[in-house]
Amino acid sequence: MAIRGFSIDLSDKVSSKQANYFAHWIGASNVMRNQKRAEYVSLLAENKGDLINQAYSHIRTNKELPFLKAIPVQIMRNAASLIYADVEKCRKGLVKFPKVKGRGKKRSALLTKELFMLEPLGESRTLLTIFDDSKKTKRQKLFSIQLDYVPD
Repeated sequence: MAIRGFSIDLSDKVSSKQANYFAHWIGASNVMRNQKRAEYVSLLAENKGDLINQAYSHIRTNKELPFLKAIPVQIMRNAASLIYADVEKCRKGLVKFPKVKGRGKKRSALLTKELFMLEPLGESRTLLTIFDDSKKTKRQKLFSIQLDYVPD
């Protein structure tokens, strides 16, 4: 997890069930990224670069990718937004065109504050609570863990 450039490694602090949630979210994030990348490649090949956008709902509802419906929309939105920013940097000549992210390399997903909460527990500990989705009327807590970290 990264907060304003600060990363917290949770891999040794989560149970296998909790790790499984993250694995699903990370996998879906990369599927979304790769789908948007393929969409951008075809638009650029057809000289329709002005149609490049961050929309992701058509991919999330794709019948060939039914597992994406179970992933929080915030994960999908963040993946679409990040690949869009990468493509725009490429179009400005700042970086190379983004590559497809494979399964074998280290992968990640961006969790924004809608999906977690940090509560200080004294001077050097914090309770991190991860939620399932912020769009539901009552979000459900997936899990909480204590960290040796104090947020600013």
